[in-house]
Amino acid sequence: MGCSAFKYRTEIKPTEPDTDNAVVGNSEDMTPEGNFPFNIHSEVFPDNKTGFRFLVYGFWLAEIQTFYGITISYRKFNMRTALTIAGSDPSGGAGIQADLKTFQAHGVFGMSVITAVTVQNTQKVYGVQEIDPRIVHDQILRLFEDIEINAVKIGMVSSILLIETIATALNEVKPPAIILDPVMISKSGYRLLNKDAQKALIRNLFPVAEVVTPNLYEAEALTDMKISDENEMKTAAEKILKLGAKKVVVKGGHLDGMYATDILYDGVLFKELTNRRVKTKNTHGTGCTFSSAIAANIAKGIDFFDAVTNAKAYITGAIEHSLEIGHGHGPVDHFFKYHKRTGK
Repeated sequence: MGCSAFKYRTEIKPTEPDTDNAVVGNSEDMTPEGNFPFNIHSEVFPDNKTGFRFLVYGFWLAEIQTFYGITISYRKFNMRTALTIAGSDPSGGAGIQADLKTFQAHGVFGMSVITAVTVQNTQKVYGVQEIDPRIVHDQILRLFEDIEINAVKIGMVSSILLIETIATALNEVKPPAIILDPVMISKSGYRLLNKDAQKALIRNLFPVAEVVTPNLYEAEALTDMKISDENEMKTAAEKILKLGAKKVVVKGGHLDGMYATDILYDGVLFKELTNRRVKTKNTHGTGCTFSSAIAANIAKGIDFFDAVTNAKAYITGAIEHSLEIGHGHGPVDHFFKYHKRTGK
């Protein structure tokens, strides 16, 4: 059923609204042309004046004002979109699986171009099989010629040929903001970016990236310096910016202490984001999820500092509600806000 065919059903009963978490769409997302097939979610929220607003699959796709069962106004939403170019994680906690879940949790329609298939579980990565670079190239072109894409997130790209191929394709399509997560080494120590490909990554993808999001170890590898505190993180951010990136987020989750601090730098201003460290071993896919949350926020038109601040709050909540799945590092809960609201 399309939005245009929707009619108000009086038998659907309202529940209490969750004003903190229910609305994820923005007013600027609404256009008269929006038309998406959907089924009605079981939750209906009374608005602050008259009538109801319908929550569809967790996103506000349409707002329908009703009074005594009669539709009196109707507005439809166009959903923003984001593309992830990354590897596949069969355990579902990282890679494109984490990216797509994160996009969905933010009310952004997600698409994926798979760069590699990994053999891994929550315990370790056992192997990687790259996808043919021509297939990767053509996936990117075919998506952009058909769909308006509002943000791109790049994750695992493990070889020089793949890096060059992705850069060539993106330069052909004039992409929107690109968030680059320079995935280099897995938690189990498996090298996901070949050493000889690091320079190619900097040479080809840093210049097209709007934001680069290295963790502490990746920042050390990129800058060839040891990082042990926030001041050195700022120095690393300045050096990474000189490599061609426009904005940098140096993640400090691997530093010791009760708090975890990330350093944001746009070439002019620094900003520190600090949260109390969550005590859990279940952190599989946190880097992928964080960078995808940044991409989702930017896709919705939110500026850099606010986008990263929102993403930091989201990944912190997802870690706080992480899941005991598998015998290793379990995944975070990408839909913790939904689960909190429904009690599931």
